[in-house]
Amino acid sequence: MNALKRLDAILFKIVQICLGIAMIALTAIVVIQVVARYLLHVSIGGVEELPVYLMMISVWIAAIFVARSDGHVKIELLDMFVKNKKVVGMVNIVLCGLSGVALAYFSYLSLTYMFKLQGYGDVTAGLGIPIWILEMFMVISCAMMALYYGINLVKKILAWKEMGTK
Repeated sequence: MNALKRLDAILFKIVQICLGIAMIALTAIVVIQVVARYLLHVSIGGVEELPVYLMMISVWIAAIFVARSDGHVKIELLDMFVKNKKVVGMVNIVLCGLSGVALAYFSYLSLTYMFKLQGYGDVTAGLGIPIWILEMFMVISCAMMALYYGINLVKKILAWKEMGTK
């Protein structure tokens, strides 16, 4: 169990570092573009698409953080209408399980699409980055989110069982 916790901590640290690097690079590229375009009156060819891709990658990476902490935006209407905590807990377990299954299936679909993109050989217009590399971030992010939803599902089931013993 300690090995899994250590692996989780290492993966989480890697995600944090990647997100930090992406945000610093995004900010630097935008500042350089503004200076080049408006002060030097020069266009840096192709680089204008890079901030879009970095933002997309950052959002997918940040989604892993949200799934890990089960911190996604929720509107808990069920709590307002159902007062039985065991029923609310069971509904939350089902929803967490469905979310994990949906993410796992989306990971599979994304992986399949990524392999098709590799075969097509498509690249971005400005920088010539293979499109499948951008898709790879979506595959990894969805797979990690599915993993964390599975972990959260187990935690919710254990908490729900404890609720019944009290």
